[in-house]
Amino acid sequence: MAAESDCRALILFAPFTSVTNMAARRFPLLPARFLLFDRFDNIAKIGALRAPLLIVHGDADPVIPLSEGQSLFAAAAEPKTFLRLPGASHALTMDPAVAAIESLLAR
Repeated sequence: MAAESDCRALILFAPFTSVTNMAARRFPLLPARFLLFDRFDNIAKIGALRAPLLIVHGDADPVIPLSEGQSLFAAAAEPKTFLRLPGASHALTMDPAVAAIESLLAR
């Protein structure tokens, strides 16, 4: 959606590359890629984003691994910022991200 419209910035908290990748990771014995209709293929779309991007991800997230956010970040165009929150789980608190969000919106 953000890649298709003119937005000021995009902030993603604990994002995933795609639902199919997450399902395949969680359920390796199931043919998840063939069972899912909505793929939410963020990795395929992130390169088209032209707005500043901030990805916030906890490195202790048991739901969406840090590597998912890192892969999405690697595929994104500049300007982009990755904020890794040491010890943070999936239930992220906004406090450590506030300064990064303010910096992003000031661009």
